[in-house]
Amino acid sequence: MATIEVSDEIKAHIKALAVEFGESEATILRLALENGMEDVEDYYRAVAAMGRLERGEEEIISAEELDRRLGLAG
Repeated sequence: MATIEVSDEIKAHIKALAVEFGESEATILRLALENGMEDVEDYYRAVAAMGRLERGEEEIISAEELDRRLGLAG
């Protein structure tokens, strides 16, 4: 398990949330990590996709073009 350092402001925010909602600070931290992991993953996947676009490895196409390529255009 990793150990992280956070600012006094974040520590105070965690403590305030724990008091306000009657939860432990550990619970607040666990929930923040669990719910934030998807956002972090999305961010890194988006950065990787932008890199592929910039290198010309992928392209952006319209929905109409996608339909045409898939033979769904009517």
